[in-house]
Amino acid sequence: MPYAPVKTTSVDVLVRSFKELNSEIKELEKKKGDKKKVADLKKELDEKGKKIEKKLGDDIKAIHANGKKHFQNVDQWLGQAEGFLKTAKESVTKFEKTKDHSLVLVVEGGPATIRHLLDEANSDADDFGKSWFEYRAYNPTSQGLDDKYAKSFAKARMDLMGESKGYGAKVGKIENLVSEAQSLVKLVKSLDQRELHDIEDDRKDAKQVAAGIAKIKKDADISKGKAESNAKGIAGTASQTSCTKELFQTCQSFMKNMISLDKGVRNDLLSAQKILDTTKKTLADHLKDGVIAKELADADRDLAAVQKTSDEIRKIIVASTKDLAAAQKKVK
Repeated sequence: MPYAPVKTTSVDVLVRSFKELNSEIKELEKKKGDKKKVADLKKELDEKGKKIEKKLGDDIKAIHANGKKHFQNVDQWLGQAEGFLKTAKESVTKFEKTKDHSLVLVVEGGPATIRHLLDEANSDADDFGKSWFEYRAYNPTSQGLDDKYAKSFAKARMDLMGESKGYGAKVGKIENLVSEAQSLVKLVKSLDQRELHDIEDDRKDAKQVAAGIAKIKKDADISKGKAESNAKGIAGTASQTSCTKELFQTCQSFMKNMISLDKGVRNDLLSAQKILDTTKKTLADHLKDGVIAKELADADRDLAAVQKTSDEIRKIIVASTKDLAAAQKKVK
């Protein structure tokens, strides 16, 4: 769905006016001009700053309202996708018992149905991202605004970005469900005695699954690296003698990011395990084939590595939780 764009055009004009007035005040102070005039201009500057602060607050509220709609959409699509996958699994189980070929059609329809939901989710995420693209990287303080008028905006934006990452992981989960649905199609076809299995097709399937899990392993390693980087930021803050409120909020964002990374890795791990288990059932007749056996062994090894990485990320989060608590005690 389209989201009304929230642009920085209006606030840019206000910030430029603030910067110009601030420069005028500094020039008068440098020349030791009329003190009353300087005081009046400073009062005017503060009023401008508060006006900008309100505008930033109103805009981020509008963006968050759009975000709430997007998040609700993603939750709805994920729920529907999980429902379709559940139906497909139940159909496979029933087919094993009844050999009712109408159930094969139900399973075969799963991937396309869930893929449609994934496309909807990706399109919606893209629309939401575009609606506040200008504000995602906007830094009014670099344009001349005093930091005290931008603090609330910066925190609200940081929180929204953290929440968005969490929902990005949910969109990733829908993508995983597509792969799970595809593996069920292969399984139900392998159970259908009317369809003969060619060993080359099975080798191809085994290689495809192994390659997919290898990619998940690579992505998990990247996520661990990001988690370690976030943890260092929190630990560094915890080691300081004092901590500003703004710096602590940054540390909280680091923690939220680590939690999102952890969730993404665990979602991938769970999905990959299900796909691998289903694939082994699908290729039951050819598990002793050298090529297939090697591909599945590689997949098992990579999956074990992802599990280890996931456990390590959880340990990083636990340690960082203690550092975050230590940093909070130093907030002034």
